[in-house]
Amino acid sequence: GFPSENGMLEPVTRAMKSNCKMEVIYKRYGHNPKRHIVEPYFIKTYNHRFYVLCKFDTGNFFTLSFDRILEVKVLKGHFNFPNNLFAEDFFINSFGVMIPPGDVKPLDIILRAKSDERFYLKDIPLQSSQQIVREELEYVDFSYHIIPTEDFIGAVMQQGDRLEVIAPEEFRNKVKTRLE
Repeated sequence: GFPSENGMLEPVTRAMKSNCKMEVIYKRYGHNPKRHIVEPYFIKTYNHRFYVLCKFDTGNFFTLSFDRILEVKVLKGHFNFPNNLFAEDFFINSFGVMIPPGDVKPLDIILRAKSDERFYLKDIPLQSSQQIVREELEYVDFSYHIIPTEDFIGAVMQQGDRLEVIAPEEFRNKVKTRLE
């Protein structure tokens, strides 16, 4: 199977199919394991890892990484899955699996891709909103309508000088500060 699936795929999908709540013991990095009762909504893969989007009893949504779930128990208690909730809508302005705070608005970000990165991004877009806004011989400018979560900032920084933030200025400065 998928290495990060950790034997959790079967019980998680079983709970999802029958709209059953789950009891999970989850270990966040740097924390002690904690027991949670959750409603499993969607499974998402990112960076060769499985994640499950869950609604906690607090009403907040979290993504749990399968490889940090120590135990899962499908419970008898059912929940009502919202008819108007779709995974695509939930992550439309996101990159990866981080859930941005509800009050954060997406930014229109322009990234300039140089060298082979411009071809790579044409073949495999960084995010679903990606559009080409300018194409020159040495570079391609791509636009994104996205909430710049930590995982997006990390992906931009990972490309080093092959990817440059053109706009907006506040996001450019944020990435620049991190790089320094």
